[in-house]
Amino acid sequence: MKSVLKVRDLQVSYGLVQAVRGVDFQVRENEICAVLGVNGAGKSSIIKAVLGLIRSQAGTVQFPEGTDIRGMPPHRINRAGIAWLPQGGQIFSTLTVHENLLMGAFGREKTKETLERMDGILERFPILQERSTQVAGSLSGGEQQQLAFGRALISDPKLLILDEPSLGLAPRIVQRTFQLVSDLRSEGLSILLVEQNAREALKVADYAYLLEVGQVAGEGTASEIESSEEVQRVYLGAEAV
Repeated sequence: MKSVLKVRDLQVSYGLVQAVRGVDFQVRENEICAVLGVNGAGKSSIIKAVLGLIRSQAGTVQFPEGTDIRGMPPHRINRAGIAWLPQGGQIFSTLTVHENLLMGAFGREKTKETLERMDGILERFPILQERSTQVAGSLSGGEQQQLAFGRALISDPKLLILDEPSLGLAPRIVQRTFQLVSDLRSEGLSILLVEQNAREALKVADYAYLLEVGQVAGEGTASEIESSEEVQRVYLGAEAV
């Protein structure tokens, strides 16, 4: 299957501290690829390097396969087709719901296609239609998560990067979030899912990488990773052993 994103020998340092040490991974077309790891494993550094938000010291970031985007400014990477849902959603709390959604299409002309995508997002998330003139900071946690997804999807990305989408959410909202991720893959979207919640991530992922201290410690299909005794012990808890 063709790769949408291929990362090779990625290295990221903060001063003398090397956070990412020669990481290789890829996201294939119409696939949910999970990158799993505890706090400090280097997950956020990898995402930010791919998005051009921080500078990597070495490696290649191919998107699509064969085109190296490493060193490209973030706005060009976004326009190339990569959308990002940051940790915690990071909505613009003082803007309205409608204004937040428009920010996802910032820099693009208000074409018929953009307006159609807006209609599609409001159809997918009816609560955003009801709250369109409401200040986003007054939404509930679950509503803010829907808004963050809508803002990311309005650009019609080829690849959606999700950074800890379950963080801080109530269990029932976590379930809805992962169901949405699965639905988006079913609709043909390629997804890079970066998560600490390995149990839920492996339920929807096709392939997974385990990250430890800035290095890939293991990889395989979601079922292979889930059945690993080490993964069960470290990531899934004692009851899974």
